[in-house]
Amino acid sequence: MQKSKFPTFSYEKEFQKNFSLIVGIDEVGRGAIAGPLAISGVILEPKWYAHEEIFQKLKVNDSKLLTPKKREEIVLKTKPYIIQEKTIFISNKIIDKFGISFAFYKALEKLEEFFTDLFSQKKLLFLIDYYKYKPKSKSLSSFSVERGDSLSYSIALASIYAKVKRDKFMENLSKKVKLYNWQKNKGYGTKEHKALIKKYGPSKYHRLSFLKNWL
Repeated sequence: MQKSKFPTFSYEKEFQKNFSLIVGIDEVGRGAIAGPLAISGVILEPKWYAHEEIFQKLKVNDSKLLTPKKREEIVLKTKPYIIQEKTIFISNKIIDKFGISFAFYKALEKLEEFFTDLFSQKKLLFLIDYYKYKPKSKSLSSFSVERGDSLSYSIALASIYAKVKRDKFMENLSKKVKLYNWQKNKGYGTKEHKALIKKYGPSKYHRLSFLKNWL
């Protein structure tokens, strides 16, 4: 594949002849110690190939490489080029009970159900960052791209949407539970966050399975 400082449409161009719609998929919050896992699926409008220069100017990239302000800007300015977006949240309770990998694949199943129901007459491809997935639907295929959020615009946008939506979720949650500065740390295990857990104890939104080794 073409190497670039920013993602490209190389994967989308490779698969466009065989699939009606390509769904970029990525997750955010895997390493957090509180809050849900967020997984987004993004479908660009059919003439996505005409927008590469716009995406380059916006500097669309892996969400981890962007500031919160930049992520918000990209979400706002790319909405006209997206025909469908869906974000699934899997709770900390499910993560604790079944594990983080189960949570991710459960979200993929929910995304498969959503997109195949919505586009029942279309042949779909899930373009997934890193993880391999075997769809149940005959109308859906999947392809795994290692470091996909830095290589594919579809996957990069999914990572940005997942990050923006999960951050907002944690900011709203911090208004209900005000002890842990989630509006700041977004549920990740910062030094301050861990100190607050030791001081106040874990909340019902913490992933206890992630805390047991040091709490």
